[in-house]
Amino acid sequence: MKAFTSQSLRRAVAAVCFAALSGIAVPAQAHHGGAHYLDVPTLTCWTQNDPSGADEPYLKLNGSRIWTGPDCTPITTMYPGITTTFWNQVYLDIMEDDFGNDDFCGSVLVGPQSGWGQQTYYSYKFVSGLGYIINYQMEYTVYQ
Repeated sequence: MKAFTSQSLRRAVAAVCFAALSGIAVPAQAHHGGAHYLDVPTLTCWTQNDPSGADEPYLKLNGSRIWTGPDCTPITTMYPGITTTFWNQVYLDIMEDDFGNDDFCGSVLVGPQSGWGQQTYYSYKFVSGLGYIINYQMEYTVYQ
C-alpha cells in the first residue's frame, strides 16, 4: 500500500477539487457487492404534456413500469411511495400515457456512481414563446 505524504495528499485533493469545479467527471466509489435501494416519495407535475385533459404519468425503471399515477394537472404533487431494489445503475424514466405513443418526459441515471442520498430531478419541456420550463420534479433517494 502506498503511503501518502502531506504534499501528495494535498495535490490529490486539489486535483479532485479542480476537476469537480471545472465540470470534469470524477469517478465515484461504487458499491457493487449487493442490492441498492431507490425510494421515490414525490413526483410533481408543473406543466402538462397533453394540450387538453390531464396528464397520466407513470415511472419506469430500466424499461419496466414500476408506478402508475393518478391523472394530474399543473402544480399537482403525487406520492408514489415507491421503494425498490436494483443492481449497479439504472435509468428512472418519467413517462406520460397517451392513446398513441407515450410521451417521454425525462430520465435520470440512478445508482452509486451517480450519487447517494436524497436528490431532485427536474425535467424540462420547450414551450413556444416561453422557452424551456419545468415539466416534472421528482424527489428520489438512493441508498444501500
